[in-house]
Amino acid sequence: MTDSLSRLSINETAPGRAEVSLDGTDVSSQLAGIDLRLSAGAVAHAVLHVHPANLIDFDGLARVYVGDPSAPDPGPATAVFLGRISAEELEKAALQRADLGTEPHALTAAMLRQLIEWADVRP
Repeated sequence: MTDSLSRLSINETAPGRAEVSLDGTDVSSQLAGIDLRLSAGAVAHAVLHVHPANLIDFDGLARVYVGDPSAPDPGPATAVFLGRISAEELEKAALQRADLGTEPHALTAAMLRQLIEWADVRP
């Protein structure tokens, strides 16, 4: 995977159909689906892969990752990871976070951030 930005253009032509270009090159015929994540104030993230996806119109810079259709489904590994989490330890860690807010759902958000940190162990 590369972490450089690419110009991605997605124009939905019909439900389930889109014209997709990557750095000006039409790649529509090579794709079965795209996952696109747009967040205010952040660079868009797009994953090009062979799984069905709902497409929308988008034209801008995105961090693009080409998914490996032969890669294992992350669901089972995620279930094992979550199954090993102690609810008590998760709650304690979330309550001790410096970024724990007071707004509605702040504890849940802190727990999710904590789980992401525990899951994002890099060599």
